[in-house]
Amino acid sequence: MLSAASSSGHHGNRAHATVDVACGCVCDGMCDVVTEEDRRERRRKLGLPEELTPEEKPVTVLDKLRSCLVDMKKQHSSQEEVWKTAGTTLLRYLTNISNQPDEEKFRSIRTTNAAFQQRVAAAHGSMQFLEHCGFTVEGEALVLARDKLNPDVIQGGIAALQDMLGNPFFGCL
Repeated sequence: MLSAASSSGHHGNRAHATVDVACGCVCDGMCDVVTEEDRRERRRKLGLPEELTPEEKPVTVLDKLRSCLVDMKKQHSSQEEVWKTAGTTLLRYLTNISNQPDEEKFRSIRTTNAAFQQRVAAAHGSMQFLEHCGFTVEGEALVLARDKLNPDVIQGGIAALQDMLGNPFFGCL
């Protein structure tokens, strides 16, 4: 925190305040909200465009999941059955985990299993999708440890898979 003269803004008038380095605003250190206008004003002062460029926007896990599925659909655009089968199988995996997160058998996938090889591993992006969901390689299996299971990521993966399977325009833009 840096000391600063009084300022007004979304924090109101203050005789003496500090600049919160984390949010870049003049406040009393209790600020955890920066308004959109504050962010735009700071960017203008720095000579930057008001809106974040695509390179500046943070990439979330859900963005990565969606990207894997878009890549899968594009790589197998002429083989609809490949990406649909992989998507349906991945959806079944995540739905089982969501419904029964404590059931270890749903959080472990044998990668040597012939059905897994044909239905999932054969589709470009499917392994990365599972890794972004939290699965790690342990010997001949992909395992999602209970303490690494993030319900929000699992639900986001389910939503992305449902979108891919149900939306004919998924990944077109």
